[in-house]
Amino acid sequence: MKFVNLGSDSAPIFQPKRALILTKMTRYEYEKKKCQSQGALEEQDLKNYLESKQSDYHGLLQRHNGHFKALSTIKRHLVSSGIETQVVDRWQFCNKGIEWADVVFSAGGDGTFLLAASKVKNKNKPLIGLNTDPVRSEGYLCLPKIKYSAINFDQALKRLLSAEFK
Repeated sequence: MKFVNLGSDSAPIFQPKRALILTKMTRYEYEKKKCQSQGALEEQDLKNYLESKQSDYHGLLQRHNGHFKALSTIKRHLVSSGIETQVVDRWQFCNKGIEWADVVFSAGGDGTFLLAASKVKNKNKPLIGLNTDPVRSEGYLCLPKIKYSAINFDQALKRLLSAEFK
């Protein structure tokens, strides 16, 4: 087991070299996977299926794209800060990746954070939740959504790396 020197309360140290980002499965992805398992492979099949359930295809697609835009923002800022970064989904999220990383970020909401928390066993491994949809989601277990959602990740990362978060 690798131990990370987090410093003291008065002088915390947060200088990760490797970050693992656990991304949520969007409802669009879930419905598409469900549709594909029933043999419907075309996008129009998904659209028809969702309309039959009175679901808003365009709304789901818009939120899906918004999530991945936020995820791209997170990754871009980590990489530009010199932090090697891997993005995994719930099926790829495993002990090997967790042990590789100096820090784990969850990108989604509270459900994604809880999934990450259930697998990060090392109390010295920072787990940081990022809300990728602060308009529609509270994200109580994530960084405060007003200033530090995934959309404003550059500000959150700056504060994390300069030990301004407590």
